[in-house]
Amino acid sequence: MTTNKKNFLEVLEKISIIDSKIKPKDLEMITTEFRNAMISYGSATPDNIDASEKLSIKSFRGIGCDYDSVGICLAKDNISIGDILYAVEGSEIPDFIKEKYPNLSYQEWVAIFRVVVLILGIFES
Repeated sequence: MTTNKKNFLEVLEKISIIDSKIKPKDLEMITTEFRNAMISYGSATPDNIDASEKLSIKSFRGIGCDYDSVGICLAKDNISIGDILYAVEGSEIPDFIKEKYPNLSYQEWVAIFRVVVLILGIFES
């Protein structure tokens, strides 16, 4: 395993066990760690840098929850990326995906989002 991959996984693990009562200053520090690890692992391309700047580690209230969690959110809002993908789960396959993967079934499409939502849920506390 490469050092960059290991570092990214370690930062993600740290995010997964954050107490929801964490101080804002500490969230800023872990956000910086997350962004740096993401760029180191994915490379410092303009797309990766831009994507990292659009994400933050934040406290949020998940869909249908009556408690706060901490996880990977949009930087401008307290919306978890897991919740966004959860909202997409079950949607129709976009035409450009159908064109690229003509044998992809709707059931497989739903399964892809299900596993991604579950994986993202690991990194929420």
